[in-house]
Amino acid sequence: MKKISIVGLLNLNTLFLFDKFNKNFENTVNAAYKISEDGANSIVVWGNTFKTRLKVYKYLKGRLDIPVVPFVSSETQFAEILNEKMVFAKKDFPETIFALRPKSINFLEEKISDAVLITNKDITKIFKTTPDFIPEYAAITAFRLCELSYKFLITEEVLSARKGTKLCKKLF
Repeated sequence: MKKISIVGLLNLNTLFLFDKFNKNFENTVNAAYKISEDGANSIVVWGNTFKTRLKVYKYLKGRLDIPVVPFVSSETQFAEILNEKMVFAKKDFPETIFALRPKSINFLEEKISDAVLITNKDITKIFKTTPDFIPEYAAITAFRLCELSYKFLITEEVLSARKGTKLCKKLF
């Protein structure tokens, strides 16, 4: 069993709540600092458009003490951030880390990729639960991915995921 790295998911689809970009941007920056404080090893900027992800990434890149990268969906997008050591992608592009975004509970049966990207909305759908139980399911997911020797879990629930991996390490 290898150590799993908890990557904070900066989900622009849920953080962009306001009509004005400036307010959304401020909300996103505050969320990034919170993710860093919660102990994420790095941050992935996900959702909305790549142009917006790139703006957020460029702003946060030198301001946080952990790495920040935008999630990429194409080789063209990857070309815009070539200098990054670690890039997560929707597909298995050269020099990127394929991040599986599960649609069913089957991803917990066996290791399929090196990384799993799971949003809070995904958790409610996959586990057929309510938002009240998202932290518990995030911890359970992290525990199981740790057992399966995944390298990365990309999640909005950093604290819960850390608890799940901590328990996994104590038991195994």
